[in-house]
Amino acid sequence: MSNIVKLFKESNQEYLSTAYLLSNSDDSVEDIYEEIHSMLELKTIQKFEFVICPLCASETKVESSLSEYIKCLNCNEFIIPDFVIERFKITDKEDKLRLKQD
Repeated sequence: MSNIVKLFKESNQEYLSTAYLLSNSDDSVEDIYEEIHSMLELKTIQKFEFVICPLCASETKVESSLSEYIKCLNCNEFIIPDFVIERFKITDKEDKLRLKQD
């Protein structure tokens, strides 16, 4: 089982950030980034972007990065995000099955 899949299993989270993967793995930074890129190419994981609303501090998944403004799903205000948080989600059925079985 890949180290990233193991981290998803242990965390019980749907989405994990790069910072989480790096801080909770014993692998080197290069190995983690290599595994992330490999899994992205194989479509085993998918990348999503999140922003934190400066008005209500809630986290919102970015549906489209084409617009400069993003609507907060909590307070419904339009915001210009300061920064974007990249998170990953397991997408492959085989790995989802492994998460359930292990």
